Amino acid sequence: MGSSKEQNANKYDQIKVLMLIGNLDAGGKERQLIALLQGLKERKHFSTIVAVMNPNGLRESEASQFANSLVNVSRLFGLDLLSPVIKLIRLVKRENIQVIHTWGSGIWDLVGLLVAKFCRVPMLHGGIRLSPSRLDFSNRLTKWSAKKAEAIVANSQAGLKAFGFEADPRTRVIYNGVDMSRFEGLPESPPENHENLCMVANFSNKKDHISLVAAMPAILTSFPDARLLLVGHDAGTLDAVKAYALEIGVGSHVEFITDTLKPEPYIAKSRIGILSTNETVHGEGTANALLEYMALSKPVVVSDNGGNREVVKDGESGFVIKPGSPDEIVKHVNLLLADAARAQQMGRMGKAILIEKFGMDEMINAYVDIYQALKNQDTG
Repeated sequence: MGSSKEQNANKYDQIKVLMLIGNLDAGGKERQLIALLQGLKERKHFSTIVAVMNPNGLRESEASQFANSLVNVSRLFGLDLLSPVIKLIRLVKRENIQVIHTWGSGIWDLVGLLVAKFCRVPMLHGGIRLSPSRLDFSNRLTKWSAKKAEAIVANSQAGLKAFGFEADPRTRVIYNGVDMSRFEGLPESPPENHENLCMVANFSNKKDHISLVAAMPAILTSFPDARLLLVGHDAGTLDAVKAYALEIGVGSHVEFITDTLKPEPYIAKSRIGILSTNETVHGEGTANALLEYMALSKPVVVSDNGGNREVVKDGESGFVIKPGSPDEIVKHVNLLLADAARAQQMGRMGKAILIEKFGMDEMINAYVDIYQALKNQDTG
C-alpha cells in the first residue's frame, strides 16, 4: 500500500503551475513557497516553474532543488513591465501552463494577472500575506488584481479583512505550514542557567527591534545574565539597532546573527520567543517566526498586530501585547523568566496548537485542491 501522500497524488491529473514572485530572499513567503514546491515534488503529479522578477535572492538555489525549473525574468529598466509580460506569455504558451500562482508584491500580482488574462489561464492570487491598517499603492495593486483573479488565498483572516475580501466566495485562508523535520535533534529546553531571549525577524522598519532592545535594561535589572539573540538579515535598520543597543549600555547583552537562513539552533537555546512589530501599514499575516518558536515549545511574547492572535492564544501559549511598548515586553518577559513551570506549560500548549493548525501536509493539500479546481475551470 502506498503512502498517504502518494494516495492523495493519485487523485489528480498532471498539473503545470507557474509561480510568480518578486524575489527569493530570506522572507517568510519565500520559505512557504519553497515548502510548497517540496511538497508538490513529493506528490509527483505536478510540474512547477518559478519565475523570479528580481534575481540573486538568498533562497534561489534552495528553490531550484524542488522546482522543475527556475527562470529569472529580466527587465530592460527598473519600471519596465512590458518585457516581463511578453516573456511570461511566451513561457506560459511554450510550457502549456495550466495555473498561474502569484506570490505578492503588488506590481507582480498585476503582471501575473495580465499574463493570465491574455493566455486565458486561471490565476490563484496569493498576494494577501499582510494585514495593513491602511493600503499603500502596492497594496492597492494587490487588491485590484485580486478582484480579477479566479481564486484568492490569504494566510490569515486578518489579511482578508484588511483587503476587504472576508466575504468573497473565491477566498480561502491557508495558514503557513511548518516542516517539523527542520527541528529534529534540537533540544526544546535550553541548557541550565541560559536566560536567552530570541527574536527572528529581518531588520526592517516593519519590525520593532528598538522597543525590544529598549526593554533590556529593565530585564537585566532582574535577570543580569539575560541575553538577547536577534536573528535576521539587514533590510535597512540593522545599524540603527546596533547603535541604540550601544547607546543604552546593553551592547554586550545583545547578539546579532545576520548570516544564517537557519534560525532553529538559536531558538532552541532560548527560553522565550519574541516578535515585536510596529503598528504601521505593514501588519502581520501569519508570522513564520511564531510558528518556529512554537515548534520548539517556546512561550511567545508578540505584538498585537494583524493575524498574530490567530496564531498565539493570549495567556495560554504566550502573551499578546500592545505594540511599541517596552514596558509590556519587560512585564511579560520577566514573568516568564521568573516562572519556569508556567513558561514550559505555555510552550507545550503552543506546540500542540502548531501541530493541530499549522501542519505542512494540510497546507500543501489545500493548495493541491485549489490547483485541481482551477485546472478544470473554464476562463473563457
